[in-house]
Amino acid sequence: MVLGVWVFLFLGAVFGLVLNVPVAKASGTIYIRADGSIDPPIAPIFSSDNVTYTFTDNIYDGIVVERDNIIVDGAGYTVQGSGTVTGVTLSLRSNVTVRDMEITGFIYGFSLYYSTGNTISGNNITNNTVGISFGVGASNNKLYHNSFIDNNLHVDIVYGGGANFWDNDYPSCGNYWSDYTGVDANRDGIGDTPYTIDEDNEDRYPFMSPYETVAPATSEDYDDLWHTNDFTVTLSATDIGSGVAETYYKINDGQNRTVSAYGQPLITTEGADNKLEYWSVDKTGNEEPHKVLTEIKLDKTPPTGSITINNEATYTTSTSVTLDLTATDATSGVHQIRLTSDGTWDTEQWESPSPTKTWTLPSGDGTKTVYYQIEDNAGSISTTYSDTIILDTAPPAGFIIIAEGAAYTNSTSVTLILSASDGTSGVHQMRFSDDNTTWSDWESYATSCSWILPIGNGFKKVYVQYRDNAGLVSLSYEDTVTLDTAKPTANAGQDRTVNVGASVSFDAGGSTDNVGIASYEWNFGDGTIGTGKTTTHTYANPDTYTVTLTVRDAAGNTATDTVAVTAHSAEVNPAPVDLFPIAVAAIAVAAAAILLWKRRKNPT
Repeated sequence: MVLGVWVFLFLGAVFGLVLNVPVAKASGTIYIRADGSIDPPIAPIFSSDNVTYTFTDNIYDGIVVERDNIIVDGAGYTVQGSGTVTGVTLSLRSNVTVRDMEITGFIYGFSLYYSTGNTISGNNITNNTVGISFGVGASNNKLYHNSFIDNNLHVDIVYGGGANFWDNDYPSCGNYWSDYTGVDANRDGIGDTPYTIDEDNEDRYPFMSPYETVAPATSEDYDDLWHTNDFTVTLSATDIGSGVAETYYKINDGQNRTVSAYGQPLITTEGADNKLEYWSVDKTGNEEPHKVLTEIKLDKTPPTGSITINNEATYTTSTSVTLDLTATDATSGVHQIRLTSDGTWDTEQWESPSPTKTWTLPSGDGTKTVYYQIEDNAGSISTTYSDTIILDTAPPAGFIIIAEGAAYTNSTSVTLILSASDGTSGVHQMRFSDDNTTWSDWESYATSCSWILPIGNGFKKVYVQYRDNAGLVSLSYEDTVTLDTAKPTANAGQDRTVNVGASVSFDAGGSTDNVGIASYEWNFGDGTIGTGKTTTHTYANPDTYTVTLTVRDAAGNTATDTVAVTAHSAEVNPAPVDLFPIAVAAIAVAAAAILLWKRRKNPT
């Protein structure tokens, strides 16, 4: 009867696979699907990683496992038969662990076929028609620490079932069998003879009494917060049976340690996802399912950053500046920042970080400093970073002088005398203009330079502006000069003949200039000079002298004229002049002029 039911189920499953047609499922059966999902989703089974599936309540129907490489942890709950054929079905499965559950009231508590490398441990398999059935291809599975109690048949290995392992070696040992008839002469709780299932299967170390399956329970006290120094996580274990023998742990997949030998786990590695795996074992050898605490957070390194004002500028002309801020924290991350202008952290508010921020400097020209701190999510505060900038709100002041302050110049090329001062950032550059509108390029500040005036005589202005190192531009300063390139006309008078020792008068009144003559200079030809528009001179020796007159206007333009002065000794009279020919010539010219005038007035 039992064999017939097994063959029927097996053939149905095989044909279902071959034809790719789903096998009919009993109502209420729970499936752990090949994709990791739980069907139905409301079943009392929880998994956070699709590897370990843990019961959260009793189950009143069978479970079918369709996924390899997983753990099905009953957590002490019961799988209760309610008309279904099989409690736990492992068909075509490998590397599946089923542990810590009670399976009762089924035709088959467990059913395996074409399944290898699975582990069944720590379960109570009670009051089933068959405790566990091995079908075709079911071999090399391991079963230990289970209690087979009051099943009609504890194990059924049908044709084609292979050899399996029924213990975990000594001293971990095997299973409890309620129909075992062996003895325990040495009272170590293990039967002295194997429990034989068939010629290929036997439990070498059967227990004399039901295996205690309630493992210790271990808890930890981690507060789920960031820590800034090495800290311990305290593990506390309880066991309702034999008592706790030892609590084990390993940090970040390191070596196994015990609390008794190494103390409580000490977290020393910085990171956001330190891992603590821990478990306890009771005095009968029950090992608690390993628990894993992740996201243990330790950040011992403060954040780092930088601050620059106005893109590292040296000067600013405004109290409103832009701060460029960086903040990094490789472990817990940047949480917030704060800023101050006085270097004192008293009333400054923390704020969310940002790469740039507008900041108002204290008023008053001079060097200004902005201070910056960063806090990470662990609560560590960085060192204080700062940057400085010079606030300059006053433009430079100065003046300009053309041609050393002269009123006139006779050249378009002039020298400018320049002076400027700036009490904060210093004078940096200057530029010039002839009209206060069109300006030359900015050039380095100097106390003098050459400038070309516009062509054309007349009144000229030159403007200058100064710029300081902060970029502030001064008012326009100016000076004026009159450009005069026209030379005067010099007139030294007529040649003359004089006696030695007689006073000779000279008059330059015939000289002219467009703006006026500024000076007259006479060179009398005998090594002496005189000045003035008019002057006199006495020659001491007879000779013919060339007298040179040099006139100079206000712009410095000059002109010269010469006259000849013949000086005779006093006893020599000058030769008489015959005036008759001169008079005749004058009369003739006058008559000709009158005749010409009459002809023009009365034309024929």
